Parts: sequence; structure tokens; C-alpha cells
Amino acid sequence: MPLLAQLFATIFAQAGAIITAILTVLIGLKLLKITALATLYIATVIAFTAFVHPLMQSIFSSPYGQLLGLVFPPISGTVLTGLGLLYSGILLNRYLRSLIRVI
Repeated sequence: MPLLAQLFATIFAQAGAIITAILTVLIGLKLLKITALATLYIATVIAFTAFVHPLMQSIFSSPYGQLLGLVFPPISGTVLTGLGLLYSGILLNRYLRSLIRVI
């Protein structure tokens, strides 16, 4: 009987270790996704502010640009950044899921 109890204890200990390792990897991947998305969002906002925003200001100063400014308000850059982040998040999620299938 003690031998059987020791066998079950060893089996359940190993199963617990495997489950803990899998959950740790999944939590790590979720943290990686969050960090990557936050970094990507900050990088796209900085790129928009540094490069695209001055270009848009020079375009919007013309009469045609004022009409264009009514169609695309200044907040549209942030919205486009958010949409780019959403698409990048979808691609990152697909990539990480393909990595999990390989493992």
C-alpha cells in the first residue's frame, strides 16, 4: 500500500509540475503580447507625431487642405494608430499561436 501511495504521489507531483510549466508559459506569452502591443502603440504614436503630423499640418493650411481637414479631423491619426495596433495585435496573436503549435 505505501508503494502505491508513493506511485500516485509521484504521478500527481509530475502532472502538477507539467501543468504549472504550461500555465507559466501561457502567462509569459500573454505578458509578451501586452508588452509588444504597448510598445507598438507608443512607437506608432511617436512616428505619427514626428513625421505625419507636420506633413498633415502643411497640407491642411491650404484651401484644399481645410476641406480635407473637415473630412479627416486631427483625432483621425490616433484612430488610425489604434486600428494599426489592432491589426498588428491580430498578426502577433496568430504568430504566437503558430509558435505554440510548433512547441
